[in-house]
Amino acid sequence: MIMMLSLKLGSTITYASKAKQYKRLYKDFIDLTLGEPDFKTPQPIIDALKDAIKKGYTGYAPAQGYEELRKAITQLEEKRLGISLDPSQVLVTPGAKTAVFLAFLLATLSRKCQNLVTTDPYYYQYVNLARIFGLQIRLSKLVVTPDGKFELDVADFIGKIDKQTCLAIVNTPHNPAALKIKLSEFEEIVNHAKKFNVLLVSDEVYADYVFEGRHISLLHVSGWEDVGIYVNSFSKTFAMTGWRLGYLIANPKLVALLRSFAANIYTSPTSFVQIAATKAIEIYDDIRQMILTVFHERKSLVEKLSQQTLGLRPVRLEGGMFAFIMLSKEILEKVGSSDEYADYLLEKAHIALTPGTIFSEAYGRQALRLSLAARIEAIKEAFRRLEEANKALLEL
Repeated sequence: MIMMLSLKLGSTITYASKAKQYKRLYKDFIDLTLGEPDFKTPQPIIDALKDAIKKGYTGYAPAQGYEELRKAITQLEEKRLGISLDPSQVLVTPGAKTAVFLAFLLATLSRKCQNLVTTDPYYYQYVNLARIFGLQIRLSKLVVTPDGKFELDVADFIGKIDKQTCLAIVNTPHNPAALKIKLSEFEEIVNHAKKFNVLLVSDEVYADYVFEGRHISLLHVSGWEDVGIYVNSFSKTFAMTGWRLGYLIANPKLVALLRSFAANIYTSPTSFVQIAATKAIEIYDDIRQMILTVFHERKSLVEKLSQQTLGLRPVRLEGGMFAFIMLSKEILEKVGSSDEYADYLLEKAHIALTPGTIFSEAYGRQALRLSLAARIEAIKEAFRRLEEANKALLEL
């Protein structure tokens, strides 16, 4: 007899599919849902993939990933974070989501536990995996400042970690809340995780999308190796979302154990994609500069327009690819929740934003996620339509 699971597993992909249906209906449709770079995979990476296939990189690869790529990843992180790593600390995975899944598997197999601790808002995969693994979900509510900046309440976060916790997850820069975790906050979280022997995952796939100051990482904290797993991806920096390649960094003993999990779940990351990723790292400096220039302009525009648009609350963005925009009380009284409002925008304004209910229990009904992965002209037009749609709502 097959046991049927009844789980509500929200996903941005589901709503993006709905948006695509409307895109086929309306030529003027603007889709601001997915966190997928709006630039193409750079040609040198594509050429490297073709060359890898011609050279015969079409068989099995090592479960941990090619040493050539793992060494290149340590060089990449030295540029990005200014730290020294060893290839033995790197496990290459088919996307960052797989790395997070392996962390859940490790945490739940290594000890008896009851709960996961993460922030609210959150990236939906964390809570969905917690449900799949049968964990209780403890959410630490982010604080919103008057100017629309989300901040971590570190005392509340660590206060939710106890002897029943097996896994804590942080995300910086944050999807969808656009905050960056400070070094002092990381230090407190690491120390508390050590106290209760809790595995700490830091998802940093938007590390190159930093708008204020420099990126602060879990790997900057002394002693992170005792409890930490750092997760990153080639998807966001190199516009390789469909290539499905990510990696995690942890202490070598932990990597060796996770490598054995990997070998029995997916065998190895795709051979020729790994070779192409090695080439991607060679052109990292140019791509990173382009991201900083282009996305900083978009970030500044969204901050300005959120202040000027009727029915929206202002946002302040420290990093990442998104704005988590809150609706005014007056708009909420008209629509009920972000789900109804998002549907209203599809029909009335021909624009797609992701309902906040996918990302948050505390703020979800009053917020929507807007992707910065769109041209300046499209962002301006989207806010113009938001203004018109909100005026029409308030006149009802």
